[in-house]
Amino acid sequence: MIDNMLYVTYVVLAIILTLVILFVLKGLFEGDIKKTLLSVGAFLAILFIAYAMSSGTDLDLTPFRDKGMDVTEATSKYVGAGLYAFYALAIIAVASMVYANIKKLIN
Repeated sequence: MIDNMLYVTYVVLAIILTLVILFVLKGLFEGDIKKTLLSVGAFLAILFIAYAMSSGTDLDLTPFRDKGMDVTEATSKYVGAGLYAFYALAIIAVASMVYANIKKLIN
C-alpha cells in the first residue's frame, strides 16, 4: 500500500515540477529577461564566493570516520559554502528590509 502511495506522490511531484518550470519560463520570456539574468548571476556569484571562502579543513573528521560516516573534506567544504551563502543572503535580505522601511519613513 505504501509503495503505491509513493508512486502517486512521485507522479504528482513530477507534474507539479513540470508546471512550475513551464510557468517560470513563460514569465521569464514575458518579463524583463535582463533583470532576471542579472539576479541569477548575482546569486551564482554569491555561491561562488561562498565556495571559495570555505576551506573544508577546519573540522577534525576522524570522529566521523571512526563511526562509519563518509564525511570528506569536500563534504565539509560544501556545508561551509552553504552556511556562508546562507549568512550572506540573510544579511542582504535584512539590509534590504531595513532600507525599504527607512525609505518609507523618510517619504
